[in-house]
This record gives sequence, structure tokens and C-alpha cells, in this order.
Amino acid sequence: AENSLSLIMARTTLERVVLCVAYVSCLVVGSEAATRITSDGTRQKPMCSWTRTCVWDTATQAECANALCVSSGYDRGVFVYVPHSICAASVSDASYWYYITDTEQYEYGSFHKEAPVTADCSYGSTLPPTTSTTSGSTRITSDGTRAKPMCSWSATCMWDSTTQAECAAALCQSSGFSSGTFVSAPHGMCDVSASSGTNWYYVTDRGLYDSGEFDKETPVTADCYNIVITGDGTQTKPLCTWNEAPCVWDSDIRQKCAAGLCEAAGFETGTFVSAPHSYCEQSHVDGSSWYYITS
Repeated sequence: AENSLSLIMARTTLERVVLCVAYVSCLVVGSEAATRITSDGTRQKPMCSWTRTCVWDTATQAECANALCVSSGYDRGVFVYVPHSICAASVSDASYWYYITDTEQYEYGSFHKEAPVTADCSYGSTLPPTTSTTSGSTRITSDGTRAKPMCSWSATCMWDSTTQAECAAALCQSSGFSSGTFVSAPHGMCDVSASSGTNWYYVTDRGLYDSGEFDKETPVTADCYNIVITGDGTQTKPLCTWNEAPCVWDSDIRQKCAAGLCEAAGFETGTFVSAPHSYCEQSHVDGSSWYYITS
């Protein structure tokens, strides 16, 4: 029996599109670090399912993990956990985004059997595959101000390459950059204090910035940069278009296009930089592409 109940494909041949470029804020993970992601049924975090033939072995688990991570903008993924086999159980009868193992495609719809997957996702290089840096980088060192916070913790301390990358990114984002790469720290933050006064900190186990006095912390030095993403019509870098008249191309719509582009690439949001033309006036491509539709 077929597993699919209904299907809505997100491909379109709408004519008026635009090529968007955006600076984005994101945490860049190096080749030795990973980000743990769990499916939630969104386009960026699809669940795993099948249509006609189901196989649930280590190879399929690895395929589902990799598909989840690629959809979230990473290079690859390593399978960690799934609550049940995709052949035997369902999470819900609602519609979600899925990676379909026997067709090797992403689809939106309602399926009889599926499972959310947890995977460790990583990039093959320092930068995400869909990005490039702006000219050069700026080296910044924490000084305890709001713009240059030190790195600390509240209840649980871990000082490994993942935490170092997180501290570097937090420092750079607080200074107005997209992200950054860890360069150095004078000591680990678990056992030594750099200051006895009140400072600004990025608190790793809470994932937020805080001002106060912490028992243990460290200043961090990072190379900070901005990241640029350009739409190319793929699923993770969609072009921007509209559906319902009248067409509007103002600053709010341009920002909406930028945010849609960056979210599709796996980031939280983005800021509009430029487009070659208004999407109300002309087309950028012929044929089918992936789009973010503003209206």
C-alpha cells in the first residue's frame, strides 16, 4: 500500500522573481564540531518517511540523518537517535515536510508512517557551503563590555571545540558581525576567573548574554566576519516572488525576501543587501525553481 495520503509540492513556475543577497547572523560550525538537530516537520527540519517500499536499517538511518542536515543547510549528518522505525509507527496524521527514502526527495503532505530523526550536523569546511565572507575578517578580543563580552557559564561548564566556536560566534555577533572563528583564549573558562568585577558575558549553558559577576570566565579572541547568501533557485537558496496582486517592492518586502532566503538556508534570519531588479517588473529565470512567496 502507498504511504502518502496527500501531497503538496512547493515548486512553481511563477514568472516574476528576484535574486536576493543577504547578510545573515548564524553560528558557523567548523569541520570538527557539530550541531545536534531534531526533525520537527518544517522544510528545514523534515521528518523521514517512505511511499511504497520501507527499509529501516543502518544505511536508511544514515540517509535520513544526512537528508535532515542537508535540508538545514549543513554538508552532512551523522545519525544519533529516532524514537521508532519509520516502517511501523506514525507521529501524527497532520501534514509535514518529509524526506522520502524510496524516492530520495523532499515532499510536503500527510503520511501513514514516519519518524522524527536526531542527527549531528556539520560542515565540511569552516564556512557553510552556501555562503562566502565579505572582504577579510576583523580580529576581536573580549573586554567585558556589551559589544565584546567574555565567555562564562552558570551551572554546567564544558570547554571543548564546540564551546569555543560558540563563544567566538557570540563575541562576533555582539560586535555586529554575522559570526566568527575561534582563535585563542588565555585559559579555559571552567576553572579560572579573568576578572573580579562586573562584566558582560555570553553564558554558554543558558545561551544568552548577561551582566554581572561570575566566578569563572575567560576572554576570547576571534576572527569576525559577515556572511553573504545569494538566491539561486534551489531549495536551500530560493528566489523571491509574489502571487497575489498588487505587487509591492518596498523595504518591508525586500526584508521579507531576505529573511525567507536566509531561513531556507538554515539561518535564523537575514538583512536585505541588494537585488538586481524589482520582482514586480521582470523575471530572472525561465522554468521551475524554488521560491519564497511573499503574498
